[in-house]
Parts: sequence; structure tokens; C-alpha cells
Amino acid sequence: MNEAELCPNAYGNSDFVDLKNSVNAEIEGLVKFEEGKGYNGYTIDFSALIGAELSKTIALSEKQVGALAQTVFYE
Repeated sequence: MNEAELCPNAYGNSDFVDLKNSVNAEIEGLVKFEEGKGYNGYTIDFSALIGAELSKTIALSEKQVGALAQTVFYE
């Protein structure tokens, strides 16, 4: 199966940027961007969850959830 043919441009860079901003507004440092690492430069730093308290619901769009899944499963 060719993912590029099945879902071309499924998640754009703006989806990853929006994901990072939305999640990090509530859990600082959970989504990181480092050129050349992870999926399109995005990784999840699970150590950011240590001691973190969630004070509100993090609402994500379908594309942001897809971008998150790509980032998590890429590692």
C-alpha cells in the first residue's frame, strides 16, 4: 500500500504547528520540534507528563489528532 497515493498531503505542517501550540499550552514541552528528528521534526516528550496537571480539556481537530498519531507512532 502506498500511503502517499492513498492519502496525499493528509497532514500539513500547519496541522503539526497547531497541534504543538494547542497541546503545549496545557502541557508545556509535550510536543517538541527539532529539525531532522521524529516525524517532520516533531516528537513527543513523555517526560513532560511527570508532575503535570491537566486543568482543562485539550480540544484537537481531526487533523491535529492525525498529526499526533503520526508523531507518536513514528518513534
